[in-house]
Amino acid sequence: MRVGRVDRGGFHYLATRISEEMRVQEVPEPTEPEVNKLAALPTLHLIDIENLNGACPRTMDTRRAKELLGSYDTVVPIAECDHLIVGCNPRIGLEVGLAMDTGRLVVRHGSDGADQALIDAIDLDHVARRYRRVILGSGDHIFVPTVLELLARSVPVEVVARPDGTSARLRLTGVPVHPFRYALPMPRIA
Repeated sequence: MRVGRVDRGGFHYLATRISEEMRVQEVPEPTEPEVNKLAALPTLHLIDIENLNGACPRTMDTRRAKELLGSYDTVVPIAECDHLIVGCNPRIGLEVGLAMDTGRLVVRHGSDGADQALIDAIDLDHVARRYRRVILGSGDHIFVPTVLELLARSVPVEVVARPDGTSARLRLTGVPVHPFRYALPMPRIA
C-alpha cells in the first residue's frame, strides 16, 4: 500500500495505491482557522536512538546518548512544546534515560525491540488529533506501515536517519528525509 498527497490544479488529493489499483479521494484545503490551529500544535519526535547510533548498543553510555540527542536537535530542533519518545534496548535504558532532559523512554528486548516499543507507544488516531507533524528518528523499514497510516490521516511525517541506514522502502513513502551525521568527538590533545 502506498499513500501520498497529490496536488492537482489547486485541489489536494489523498492517493492510495493498493497493488495495481489507484484510488483518489479529495481532501479539502485547510481553512485559515485550521491552519492557525495546526501551527499551535506540537511535533511528536519518535527516536530510535540505537538506529541513530549506528553501532552496537553496548557502545552507548550517557555521554554518547546525550551527544546523539544533541546532534538530532541540530538537524530538527525540538521545540519546548514538542513531545519526545525515545526507544532503546533495556540494557542501555538507564544510560539513555539519564541523557534525556525531557520526554518519555520506552524499552523492549529483541533485534527490533526499540522499534516495536516506539510503534506500540503511539495511538495513530490520537497522534492525528494532537500533533501537527511526526518526525521519526530512524531509517528502519519496520516503520513504513506506521508512516503510511499517519499519511493516510493527513499527518505530515519527516525522517531523520543516517544516510547509510535509511531503508529504500522508507524512502519510497515520499516523506522528507533529513540526513543524520553523528561524528565521534575528537580526542583532546593535552
